[in-house]
Amino acid sequence: MHTNNLNIIVFEHETIRIDRINHRGQKLEADCYKSLCAYYGDKGVPYFNLINNGIKFCEYVGVLQVGKYQIEILPKADKASGDRDELKWQKVLIAMLKESGRFPIVAPSSSNLKLKRHSILDLYFQLFVKEVKSIIHGGFVKKYCKVEQNLNSLKGRMLFDQHLRKNLVHAERFYTVSTSYSQNNIYNQILFKALRLITSISTTGVGDDARQLQLFFLDIKDIKISEETFNRLKFDRKTERYQPAIAIARLLLLNFHPDLSNGRNHVLALMFNMNFLWERYILSKLKKVALGFPNLTISGQDTKEFWNGRKIRPDIVVRSKHTTVIIDTKWKAIREVEPSIQDLRQMYAYNHHFNSNRSILLYPQDYDLLEMRESYSLPNLHLNHPEKNHSCEVVFVSVMDNERYFEDMLNEVNK
Repeated sequence: MHTNNLNIIVFEHETIRIDRINHRGQKLEADCYKSLCAYYGDKGVPYFNLINNGIKFCEYVGVLQVGKYQIEILPKADKASGDRDELKWQKVLIAMLKESGRFPIVAPSSSNLKLKRHSILDLYFQLFVKEVKSIIHGGFVKKYCKVEQNLNSLKGRMLFDQHLRKNLVHAERFYTVSTSYSQNNIYNQILFKALRLITSISTTGVGDDARQLQLFFLDIKDIKISEETFNRLKFDRKTERYQPAIAIARLLLLNFHPDLSNGRNHVLALMFNMNFLWERYILSKLKKVALGFPNLTISGQDTKEFWNGRKIRPDIVVRSKHTTVIIDTKWKAIREVEPSIQDLRQMYAYNHHFNSNRSILLYPQDYDLLEMRESYSLPNLHLNHPEKNHSCEVVFVSVMDNERYFEDMLNEVNK
């Protein structure tokens, strides 16, 4: 049983409180709860809800780093396994993040991870540090950039407005702008900013690695960075090797929320919506299996007009020359095979608008439920043969070992 309240593991939709321990022997410390309340604010956040003396997590997974505290929120679809099976679900989450592209670079396999528990965040740190080391080894990129300086000699072009404001009583100085070919550019400034962040919040050895790497950035300015900073970046032949590291830096820097009150309990929220993650994971796995079926196309988030400017958008569409199959992914555990009437109506609409005679509601395997397929009573008038049945089925696949099902499904579509 865990007793370390600095590193907490919970599963999605679970609750943790400050006034009692949970079944893992952990509770939320009062100052951590206070910081989470401040972070939640008046507008709220999608990751958790405040309850009396605690918080209840939502459908997001990942890591909340709050000052010295780290809360790891794991996915879980298998209600039959024990509640303390954290290592299994940590590996599942890492695998899903890798498969869905949420790791911007190739991560080591789960079996090779040298991670302590509660440290998925450290994996991002380690990958970033590894990429920065590679960049340093290859040499920093240099770029032409404009440099404004107040100098004792005229160098470059004088900026008269700024010169008059700055040097009214310093006639010996010149406020100028000049062009410099320097490694002090936005690409290296982003790396430096992320290294400083890791140094300030990491509680493991990777923080020491990040601190040592900063010695290579002595000539790099510490600048303010926003989402617009990343949106303006353009990569060319010289800077494309920076892309993986900058992708991680973007995740870290834009999800960091400084504690403005006392500067101790900063919040880094590296969180992922499980519904979206499950969808992207299944789409990626399907596309890999489909490489063996050159006559099939797999696409995600196809959009069609529906009503009064509103659009209809299934998660995944599988197309062959003669058949279209719609897949809607559902990350939730259900006790009965029969889906809700809302889901059935939605799948009927998908069949109708995408000329499909087969739609699938795809759930993670749970409770040993068997799949079910039933035809709609109402015809699909968009099909070439309206009298042909069109159906909706409910399918349950293993979170990890699902390739066999996808192979069988694509074989059936490819006939």
